[in-house]
Amino acid sequence: MERHIIFYDLTKKDPVHAWVMNAWKSRLVLNFLELEYETRFLDFPDVESTLMDLGLPPSAQGQRYAVPAITILSPDTSEPVHAMGEGTSKDEVAAALQALVQEKKLYLESPELEEVTSFTHQIMETLRPIWMPAMLALLTPRSAERFSSRKLALAREKADQEEAWKIASGYFQRLGEVLKRHEGPFVLGDRVSYADFIIVAQLQFLRVADMSIYDRFVIELPGLKELYERCRPWTVRDT
Repeated sequence: MERHIIFYDLTKKDPVHAWVMNAWKSRLVLNFLELEYETRFLDFPDVESTLMDLGLPPSAQGQRYAVPAITILSPDTSEPVHAMGEGTSKDEVAAALQALVQEKKLYLESPELEEVTSFTHQIMETLRPIWMPAMLALLTPRSAERFSSRKLALAREKADQEEAWKIASGYFQRLGEVLKRHEGPFVLGDRVSYADFIIVAQLQFLRVADMSIYDRFVIELPGLKELYERCRPWTVRDT
């Protein structure tokens, strides 16, 4: 039996292709490591039951079950390997995929990874009322029905957008300092790493959801555009 990887992602309105920020982190890893995989797109109401059936334990953080998740069927093991990447302190999907390919390093233990994770999270949380309506517009009717009332309320907030951008500018500045530390073009200088994929996943989500928000991101921090272009080859496969 050849190795077979099943990648679980969240579906969207037609045309169906990858869009979820957290799932893009893992998809970028799959594409970078040149691993063959099958994508199974799920509606939001089906995520928990599907991942429970795989035997995955619920996350102790955030949602109990969320994409991305993978199943690895390998001739080297008698049982399939399952991993979930969202809501964990360490991305189990990235770690499981790195174990399959040792030649290309993701540098999952780099100190910059923790910094990038923190600053990108703060940026997205600060700007949530700006990008959330665009995200909701991508959901299928089944997924939209199950979305939490709290997130729907946040999406309807009439936020002062320029004030939100002003607050986020501090996090952009700190992210920029990390990008400059090793003199680029990647977070670790001339080495591609998982930290880059966290940033690019964010940008790829915005390009799908609302290109105008992406354009504002690369104005706030010009280095983001070069990083995205350098990583663009790993965004080509999106299904």
